[in-house]
Amino acid sequence: MGKSEVWSTIHTERAALDTDLQSLDAAQWDTASLCEGWSVRDVLAHMTATAEMTPPKFLGSIIGSGFNFDKMLHKAIAEREQGSPADTLALFAAAVNSTKHPPGPTDAWLGRHSCTPKTSAGRSA
Repeated sequence: MGKSEVWSTIHTERAALDTDLQSLDAAQWDTASLCEGWSVRDVLAHMTATAEMTPPKFLGSIIGSGFNFDKMLHKAIAEREQGSPADTLALFAAAVNSTKHPPGPTDAWLGRHSCTPKTSAGRSA
């Protein structure tokens, strides 16, 4: 699959997810996801942060988090969870067609992402 085909698939799947999530109620946003310790809203906020990430943003974020990847990740999620679940979904909808991504070649990260569990207190410090 070529790079343009990969992005086309990602955009289609993001749009479908946006549509699927439009009807969630408050309790469903707080439902545990398949990522241990993460709610549906946490995962969507993470997906949004990743869709907005560029190598320069990554560098600034990791430096600003004291080179602590988990701290950087959870800060990005918290920023995208400010407000209501509808606000989080609106941020995701705005990033549906983004082709930005974290540092590294596209083939090194597509399809190889896994969940990073939270601490027992919720978010990493």
